[in-house]
Amino acid sequence: MKKLLFSGVAAAILASSALAGDTAAWKKRTVYQVLTDRFAHGDGSKPSCNLHNYCGGNFDGITKNL
Repeated sequence: MKKLLFSGVAAAILASSALAGDTAAWKKRTVYQVLTDRFAHGDGSKPSCNLHNYCGGNFDGITKNL
């Protein structure tokens, strides 16, 4: 079981490094970052809070906004 897990992890690492690209390739890409707790609640409402508190957004809220 450990050998199977290790080979799966090794394959994933090798595949990701092959697809990573060089600096020029990354400069042409767009990368998005979503702060889950600040994006949207599952009921569709938008969180309103300051930056020092947890705002309560969740993955269901993100999914409904896709």
